[in-house]
Amino acid sequence: MIIIQDTREKEPWSLSESQIVQTLETGDYTLHDFPFLIIIDRKKSPSELANNLGKNINRFKNELERMQDFEYRYVLCEFSYDEMLKFPHNAKIPKKLKRRIRMKGRYMGKIISELMDEFDVNFIFCDSRYDAETKALELFEEVINAC
Repeated sequence: MIIIQDTREKEPWSLSESQIVQTLETGDYTLHDFPFLIIIDRKKSPSELANNLGKNINRFKNELERMQDFEYRYVLCEFSYDEMLKFPHNAKIPKKLKRRIRMKGRYMGKIISELMDEFDVNFIFCDSRYDAETKALELFEEVINAC
């Protein structure tokens, strides 16, 4: 299994010895031998997700729209749903800035539900980076076995 990792990944997952780095038009990870079959977009923190659902929502929606070219579409989060719900209280943000943040965890959950319906994309929350990497490999293997 050859996995393509986007060149813009700053702290990439190590999913395969056959992993290659290449610019992807959308998402962060896909399969080399199965174009337009599966795409995974990774979110490292609730703060990153909050930015995507807030001030960068149009860019994020454009990305979700481009994901429609793929049969299997996932946004894989390296944190739990409960951790997201606690945002911004659990975020590593200075206290005086936290008060200014309007994006709250419950509202993020509402937006995610709407995006899942609108774009038919699956958001998967994992408990850690390791769990997210493991889940990504499982998803790739499931898709390959289904072909």
